[in-house]
Amino acid sequence: MTGPTSNIDARLDRGFRISGRVTDAATGDPLSFSVVTINPLGCCQAFTVVGTAPDGSYSVLVRAGSYKIGFNPPFGTDFVSQYWDGKPDFASADTLAVNGVQPNINAALAHPSAGSGPPSDGTPPAGSGP
Repeated sequence: MTGPTSNIDARLDRGFRISGRVTDAATGDPLSFSVVTINPLGCCQAFTVVGTAPDGSYSVLVRAGSYKIGFNPPFGTDFVSQYWDGKPDFASADTLAVNGVQPNINAALAHPSAGSGPPSDGTPPAGSGP
């Protein structure tokens, strides 16, 4: 193309910051290198993945909309994943409506409970067999 080009304009949506902290539910210690997923519920947006800093904090800029926020443990740990506001899975996760800054979207990840695995005597858990 030769010569000047005109009428190439773009309009950017205003972004809003979602931020929070991921900690150990038992001790309150920060969980660095946790993975936070920002899952948009509307059309035509990709989900966002961000890691936590050494102090367990994260921050991400998103456009206005509705989101479900997932919190995943650092690789190699036995913490249990959860969704925002202490929900166990995506289906039950609370929806975060973003139309302004959203601080304190926090999670406290726990270790699995002692009763969540198979019995220690080797028998299968209730309801797992014929």
